[in-house]
Amino acid sequence: MIKLPQKEKSQVVSLYLEGISTVKLGKRFGITPTAVWGILKRRGTLIREMSEASRRFALRQDAFATVTPEAAYWVGFLMADGTISGRQIACTVSECDMGHLEKLRDFLGYGGEIIRIPGGDLGKYKRKATVRLAVSSARLVKDLNRFGIVPRKTHTACVNLLESDRHFWRGVVDGDGWIKQVQLSGTGNQPLPGLSLVGSFSLLTQFQAWAQALGVACNVNAHKSIFRVDILGRNAWTLLRELYRDCSVALCRKTQRVQEALKWQYIDVLRGEKHPGSKLSDAQRLSIQQSKLSSRKLAKQYNVAASTIKRLKSNSGFAIAQRGLKTLSDGSSSGLSVSELRPIGVAQAETIGASHARK
Repeated sequence: MIKLPQKEKSQVVSLYLEGISTVKLGKRFGITPTAVWGILKRRGTLIREMSEASRRFALRQDAFATVTPEAAYWVGFLMADGTISGRQIACTVSECDMGHLEKLRDFLGYGGEIIRIPGGDLGKYKRKATVRLAVSSARLVKDLNRFGIVPRKTHTACVNLLESDRHFWRGVVDGDGWIKQVQLSGTGNQPLPGLSLVGSFSLLTQFQAWAQALGVACNVNAHKSIFRVDILGRNAWTLLRELYRDCSVALCRKTQRVQEALKWQYIDVLRGEKHPGSKLSDAQRLSIQQSKLSSRKLAKQYNVAASTIKRLKSNSGFAIAQRGLKTLSDGSSSGLSVSELRPIGVAQAETIGASHARK
């Protein structure tokens, strides 16, 4: 019986961890597979299952063992577009998103191929061309189960441990959401950004709670056999900025739409507040309120739409700027701070304006 020195025993362990089988290691070092197994056991090496030992392609088994921003994102994406059946994890997306599926393959360290499924005419509807990535791993399935990704989850999906993780929700939005721009009457020339998401009632209720923590209110509504959330305007702007800021991975085509949405400039007519993306400062807004120039001239002067000027002038929430205050050139007034120029009732505005006029 050949007895290996400690250095070669260490090599046996290292090569085994790289994926080489006990049979091949036995032939390489001139010992039996049983002797190799004994070396591994005495050194506390985790023994692969038979299914893993016969694996043809490399696979990173611990991809979801630790929660990182990238891992959380892919958990969200698989929650939306992934399926689990037995030991198999599969993800199917449109052929135009092939590059994104390659990113998932790289994250999993998988050496296999992505399968292309051609489109076709199925009679009642036409199937678009898609691409599919499928891997088999009991450990990956177990880790994904821990986060709530289970078989037949369409109507019961519910996330665990990542309810407040923005990276997870970005993955869900990339998978089952869409970003749009909606043109409404009375909102100027620029369309409003919109964010919609579909899924199970439980999952969207968790998304609703996450959004509310950011100050965004939204409703979960029935949509065919599932549920849907629709968010528009400043609320959509707020969520998109939070979801896609400083992110290391995201769906390219949706990232481009987000970049367009974050250029949005809008003043909320009902609340009378300046949106974070607005070009106008508080002093400029107040100056417009007090100016007697035409909307067209003011629009040209401040480089905004004439409809924006008209909304500012007609907004009752800023009646305070029309009563009892001196013209402001530097954004300040006698005893009244800019922070007081928040939405208030007309009667309250008149009272405050009159009191400051007497000072």
